[in-house]
Amino acid sequence: NPYGPGRNRRHRPYPVVLPLRYQSRWKGRVVAAGTGLTVAIGGRVVVFVAQHLLTVGSLVELSIDWPAKLMEGTPLRLHVRGAVRKLDGESILVGIKGYVFKIRPKPAPPPFPGPA
Repeated sequence: NPYGPGRNRRHRPYPVVLPLRYQSRWKGRVVAAGTGLTVAIGGRVVVFVAQHLLTVGSLVELSIDWPAKLMEGTPLRLHVRGAVRKLDGESILVGIKGYVFKIRPKPAPPPFPGPA
């Protein structure tokens, strides 16, 4: 259980699988960057699996494509800042220090084929 035994049920993160991008810093330097998938998200933690094994205590920035959209259908992205608190097998538990929702950039249109 990556959330810890005996944890208060109301603080457990919800299981949700979403694509993410991450960047890990140690002593101010980027030491790892890549993609992964969330395992669970809560108000205090994000649990995810990644391409790299991260170091406990390292600072992490996550960018998660959020499934909910604004009323106009505008897609959102959740940006999370935090620190790696625990490793459990392949799962990485990040304690959230701050977060913000931003509008997700629209994908680039396909290139114009030009005249035939």
